[in-house]
Amino acid sequence: MPSAILLIGPITGGSLNPSRTFGPLLIATIGGGDTFWGDLPAYIAGPVIGGVAAAAAYDWVARPRAFEPQEPEPAQGTQGDIEGTRDRRVPSATAAQGTAGEVAGRRTPWHERE
Repeated sequence: MPSAILLIGPITGGSLNPSRTFGPLLIATIGGGDTFWGDLPAYIAGPVIGGVAAAAAYDWVARPRAFEPQEPEPAQGTQGDIEGTRDRRVPSATAAQGTAGEVAGRRTPWHERE
């Protein structure tokens, strides 16, 4: 891109931006200069065709592929009655849980050391 702008642009007088082509043509025509409007459609059609081709390529790459519809699985919890029972003999957690007794391998806090 930089080589097209810096090397070829000054030699041919071409531009890569349609606005850059249209503006000088319009001003030269208003000012009474000799202008050739025959090249303008190439500057307009090129970006339009490129944009359509890019959109088609993106759509071809990014569109999800068609697939065979499968029978949906039933919602969770709708398979019927729950089998089994909850063991009610298990004691519930208490506030003092884990504080009674010594833990094997536990280090003595610094303030309790002799």
